[in-house]
Amino acid sequence: LEGWATELPRFLALGAGQEAPELSAAALHSELRRREATAVNARGEDLRRVLDQDCPDCVVLRRGFDVERLSQETEAAERQHAFLDKTVSLHTTRDHEVARGWASIPLRSVGGAMGDEGVNLVGSHGGGEFEDTPLMEQCCPYIRQIAREIAGLGRLCRVRLMRLESGGVIFPHRDNFENHAVVRLHLPIVTREGVEFRIRGRDYRLEAGTLYFTNV
Repeated sequence: LEGWATELPRFLALGAGQEAPELSAAALHSELRRREATAVNARGEDLRRVLDQDCPDCVVLRRGFDVERLSQETEAAERQHAFLDKTVSLHTTRDHEVARGWASIPLRSVGGAMGDEGVNLVGSHGGGEFEDTPLMEQCCPYIRQIAREIAGLGRLCRVRLMRLESGGVIFPHRDNFENHAVVRLHLPIVTREGVEFRIRGRDYRLEAGTLYFTNV
């Protein structure tokens, strides 16, 4: 696709041969370790090693998205659906406290669910496949266009508007959703100079209107 860097297909290809995640709720630590131990793709490569040693932690995939349109659609979505505080428990380094001032709005979720269900369900399970929410269709045509371009390169899972309030913090953590066939992409819409995005102890400056692969 015109404008897309070559890195995205490469990162998506890392997961070739992986099965879909089995669980949507918090998994036992032993289950996470079991899945990590079997994270080997069709080429026989250990994906944990590939991601930890050979893969950059933050890569620019595309610049120049229309920040004004993204901001307008975010405001339109918030008028219809309030940002919901994150409540899912994660493996964190700070006494099980994950975040302060962190909230989201689901635009694509399992079964197209809205509300808390749309925010908290994270994996492929008996509840259905990932679908756009009514909010995506009604309020976010530009975001939907971007999501469809990404979907043309591989299976598209969740899409969310995420907000971190001024003074808010997301503590270092590991998601319960452990599957190395899934990559995380971030597209900042509104940000400030003082915002820190840290991966494995290194700080990155993520700019508005730029799509990033992040090794998280």
